[in-house]
Amino acid sequence: MTDDSTETIERMKELDRKSHIRTVYDASVKKKVTYIAISIVALIASFIASVALGAADIPFEDTLKAIAANIFPWMGVEPSESYYTNFVYARSGRAFLCILTGVSLAIAGTVMQGTLRNPLVSPFTLGVSSAASFGAAMGLVFWPMLFGSGTTTVILFGSKMTDQDFFTVAMAFLFGLLSIIFVIMMTRNRHISRSTVILAGVIVSYLFQAG
Repeated sequence: MTDDSTETIERMKELDRKSHIRTVYDASVKKKVTYIAISIVALIASFIASVALGAADIPFEDTLKAIAANIFPWMGVEPSESYYTNFVYARSGRAFLCILTGVSLAIAGTVMQGTLRNPLVSPFTLGVSSAASFGAAMGLVFWPMLFGSGTTTVILFGSKMTDQDFFTVAMAFLFGLLSIIFVIMMTRNRHISRSTVILAGVIVSYLFQAG
């Protein structure tokens, strides 16, 4: 067999390999697009159901009218005043907050899984959940000691929130962030392994659990 024939065969094998990789990639992209489309449809259906169902159910037609009047006011849709008030001031804010929470958790989970290359990673792995729980407990304990029992009430997303609630949430966030800082300080060596990072997170988690 000549050198030209060998080179031709190798070139054909390389083209076949690239074609196979491209086919697998296109199939993967198609599957992901389908999954995202189904997820978006399910999200919209869940949102409509969450604002329509409750202590006082809103008819499906009036729910769509309230959504259209709130998002597309130029369409001139006129929903029932009571249903619209219930949608805007009681249910839509909670539903949007649930969506925002789900998106935030998905992004955080993706970042943690991609960083640690571990599909089983969770907020407990790096001690974030334990630290946030500790911070929330500290907020509940120390607010009456520092500021007394007097509270200011604010309407947020259709729900009543007090200044103690804001303080508790802020403490939970700060301590959750503090746990990540601890893990980074313990594993800032460039050549440290991912297993060591996970072990450092376990240490931080038990530290805050003990607290």
